[in-house]
Amino acid sequence: MEQRILVIGATGMLGKPVSLQLHTDGFKVKVLARDPERAKNKLGNGFEIVAGNVTDPGSLMSAMDDCDCVHINLSSSTFKELHDVEYRGSLNIIRAAVSKQLKRLTIITGAGVRKENTWAPMIRTRYHIEKEIISSGVPYTIFAPTHFMESIPKYIKGDRALIFGRQPHKIHWVAAADYAKMVSHAFQRKDTENKKFWIMGPEAFTMEEAITMYCKVKCPGISISRIPLSMMGFMATITFKSQFKYVVKTMKYFNKAGETGDPQEANELLGKPITTMSMWLNEK
Repeated sequence: MEQRILVIGATGMLGKPVSLQLHTDGFKVKVLARDPERAKNKLGNGFEIVAGNVTDPGSLMSAMDDCDCVHINLSSSTFKELHDVEYRGSLNIIRAAVSKQLKRLTIITGAGVRKENTWAPMIRTRYHIEKEIISSGVPYTIFAPTHFMESIPKYIKGDRALIFGRQPHKIHWVAAADYAKMVSHAFQRKDTENKKFWIMGPEAFTMEEAITMYCKVKCPGISISRIPLSMMGFMATITFKSQFKYVVKTMKYFNKAGETGDPQEANELLGKPITTMSMWLNEK
């Protein structure tokens, strides 16, 4: 592939598999990193790594030199990060992409990013980011995946697996490797421009079912505890921990909002995810 793609957030849980897949498929991959040495250690050879930060518009402009496309993979763990990094950072990237006249701008947001869900602050922020991308004039592709299998270990705390709230909804868990292939396929097809794709795995499980399956294979005998959201809210109030408050809001959203979106077009154009929960557990 002749295209050079700048990947922002290239070393994270989802950014790394995307970067590696793009490289495997022959794209020239450029990585923006706050710590280039750390990024090199995580990604290995074959990547052009440049120092920069999404909060620094100048570093974004320099990083986009000679690039054809940019892929945004930003995330947050506090409301400050949600505003300063994910929101403001995305706006800086969009403006730089417009200025550099890039051929494609892609981003991962989420399956629940819809107007009816903007009562949740995380969804509201990502909804506005999507609107900015769509109105930028740069050809775009928006990836809206459901929950990732790779997120399940985050619910294991010490000798317990924690479920926050009832979490009654069935979720089509998707493997990061399948998602990475879909991102790469999108860059290889012109007919994936100016589209939003809902990405879902082949099987649906509640959060409790998925965590139970994980524990059975990876940490048998571990106990599973359910923590009421009311208790979480009280703990967030008395601890004043910003990260905990963010988790509470996120879990309240997951508890209320079910899975949305139709993955049919994504499956047809990008290749249907094939990794089942059992396959993923046995691979790890």
